[in-house]
Amino acid sequence: MYSKNTQVAIIGCGYWGTNIIKTLISLKISKIYCYDNDRKNLKKIKSRFKNVIICQKIKEIIKNNNVKIVFICVPTSLIYQFAKVFIKNKKNVFLEKPVSKDAKKIQRLIKLSKNNNVKIMSGYIYLYNKYIEFIKKIILKKNLGVIKYVELNRKNYGPIRDDVSSLWDLASHDLSIIKFLFPGKIKKPEHLKSQITKKNIHDIYSINFYINKVVVNINVSWLYPEKIRKILIVGSKKILMFDELNTSQPIRIFDIIKKYPSAREIPMFYFNPQKGIVIKKPYVPKFSKISPLKDELRYFLKNISKNKEIYTDGKFALSVTKDLLKFS
Repeated sequence: MYSKNTQVAIIGCGYWGTNIIKTLISLKISKIYCYDNDRKNLKKIKSRFKNVIICQKIKEIIKNNNVKIVFICVPTSLIYQFAKVFIKNKKNVFLEKPVSKDAKKIQRLIKLSKNNNVKIMSGYIYLYNKYIEFIKKIILKKNLGVIKYVELNRKNYGPIRDDVSSLWDLASHDLSIIKFLFPGKIKKPEHLKSQITKKNIHDIYSINFYINKVVVNINVSWLYPEKIRKILIVGSKKILMFDELNTSQPIRIFDIIKKYPSAREIPMFYFNPQKGIVIKKPYVPKFSKISPLKDELRYFLKNISKNKEIYTDGKFALSVTKDLLKFS
């Protein structure tokens, strides 16, 4: 296990950087150095977390030989320039997704990390999510039969990014999930996109492709007045529905309907446009409380301390970026 005396640094103390700090504290990391070029963010961080160490200059972290791990939580357009500096100074880096829209930049970071004997981890958090791990096991056991169709919907009302479209900000998560569940090459990529709020930034994306003969449809938007995080997997035997926001029943598994009831067999209760017709109650597996971010950061700290390979490393980030470019 990693030492609780491990010293780490956070670059970027906005919304996600704050989540990282909070989670590291819950993991009993005692020395956390924080840098942000926005002094107001640093002031707010210090008021929220009294024991963090505020750095006014980034050189304070670069020259600190006790800091071997740096979490870079800045906009996508800035990740490369920060990562390059810290890797050159022999620090392991955790890079929020997507690492870069430029595959060549990620390749440079991979080469640089190898030359300096440090590790890169990209923050594809869903691959450290116990629900997704459960779904993977269900698929491998063929409990759903042969997988025919997968649909992923990730929609919310903001935040609207300035440097990347909803494809890179939102669909990158879903593509990482697909790559985890169905290793293989994307075939016949197609997409539709809508540009509404900013020039050259697309707010709504729908991408479609085949992977291992499975039809995949991914829909994302940050102009949707409700938050949706759902995955539908249709097999030849059963259908799995994952609703991340349904904390009581996150996963439900339904039998494929072989015979739909006729009108005379349906109770009067269902003759209402607002009512769904439930043919048979689904199987609902039980889960204990999970914390994907905590599991992700614990995994990173442990693998760094033991010098073990990281699943979502630079090569994984590169593969996601190359696939996303097929829809740009």
